[in-house]
Amino acid sequence: MPPGLDSLTNLDMLTMFVAGDETCNQRDIGKLRDLIALVNLRDELTIKFNDNFSCDVAEYEEVELIRLAPLKHLTIEFSDQGAAIHETLLTGLQPHCRLLAISIEEYRGLKLPLWTESLTISLPHLVRIHLVNFNCLTILPSLSQLRHLKSLMLEGISNVEFVESDGVVVPSENQLTFFPSLEELRLHELPKLKGWWREETNKVTGDAGASSVVVPSFPCLRELVLRRCPHLTAFPSCPKLISVELFDVHEALTLAGSKTLVPNNPTTGLVLHLKKLVIDNVGSLDCLFGESLGGIQWLSIECFEGESLSNVAEKHARHISSVEIMDLRNCSNLNSLSGVVNHLTSLQSLTIMDCKNLVLENNEQVVNVMLWKSLHLLSSLTLNGLPTLSNLPKGFQYLTSLESLNIYHCENLEALPEWLNCLTSLQNLSIHECYKVKLVPEAIAHMPSLKTLNLIRAGEELKKRCRKPDGEDWPKICHIPHISFEY
Repeated sequence: MPPGLDSLTNLDMLTMFVAGDETCNQRDIGKLRDLIALVNLRDELTIKFNDNFSCDVAEYEEVELIRLAPLKHLTIEFSDQGAAIHETLLTGLQPHCRLLAISIEEYRGLKLPLWTESLTISLPHLVRIHLVNFNCLTILPSLSQLRHLKSLMLEGISNVEFVESDGVVVPSENQLTFFPSLEELRLHELPKLKGWWREETNKVTGDAGASSVVVPSFPCLRELVLRRCPHLTAFPSCPKLISVELFDVHEALTLAGSKTLVPNNPTTGLVLHLKKLVIDNVGSLDCLFGESLGGIQWLSIECFEGESLSNVAEKHARHISSVEIMDLRNCSNLNSLSGVVNHLTSLQSLTIMDCKNLVLENNEQVVNVMLWKSLHLLSSLTLNGLPTLSNLPKGFQYLTSLESLNIYHCENLEALPEWLNCLTSLQNLSIHECYKVKLVPEAIAHMPSLKTLNLIRAGEELKKRCRKPDGEDWPKICHIPHISFEY
């Protein structure tokens, strides 16, 4: 930063302050202390510490750098200065009490400053908190009583075992509901995380004298993402969930709440109707949701390690039958969709991507031709990165509701079939980087519904045949209103 910023006392907008400069002498640049004078800063500020930033810790002790500036959004990006410097700097970077959103990245401190211990007092209006790459921290601040918090993301926090360091706390008359406004929660790469609370210690005694654990639930949580939390087994119930993403989590994880809930707990007997579920281990649906899962609208299966989904489909037929959008991505061992397709009776969109061993149809699976008939609502189909695909399955000709067909990076696809005109509703056809496709079938000339044809990075022979006006295949496609070639 240039020197002299501290003289701009009326400055009300500064989106980025860079502390330390890789090209200038430290004596020729502005100082972090210049922020003290900028009391009129509003809206957003990012404070970025370069690797070469250095300071005397004593110089910043008991210094309030930005507390008087009425910022709404603050991002602090630390670098590799060490724990003591980070702890001192973060203490001095306590923001204005009206702050709405805070993001802190690459913090190396062993502990957090005092102002984070009572966020309901120091930052009571927080709506969003993002904490990223806190490699040394073992205890997080208490966040559950922040009245307005709607979005929480914790990522790369390597040594935290529990989000709340104490046991389960049942809200008293003077306390708010557990996370009363939280709608979005993302936990990424917390390799030691075991649960939300260290101990489930609060118990009540029922009429029969048996004690049960009182476990709060997320009353408003709608979107949950858990990625690479391999030891997480216990989680509060989430009765309002509509979107869930799970990747590399413990097979015993349950989102249905504690197994020892109080009998009159309002979350008991809940039914979830998910708009979206992204999951790698689809076989864990029972453990995850118990009997609470009522239906799924969008199902995305990523990095599934099994060879077949038929057992899962049979077991969860009532869930699969409600799916309208389905994605299969990076399922490298999956070799067949047999036993799955016939359950997808509500499916409208199907994307299959990077499933290198998947065979959609072969000569020994005649029954597969008829299986595709069950997809009578399918309007969009995308095939991407399928090296086993040499010809489109014959069963596709029964997809009479199909409006969009996209084929990307299928290096062994040899031709488009002559039955293509059986797709009487097809409006958009895209072929990307399928170099072995050498000609356009005669059937395309008899597809009046086709409005768009995209041939992207096609082979030389196909480009030549489709060239306007003298290409051999040009008469077959000239009726299509929108034709796109990209080479």
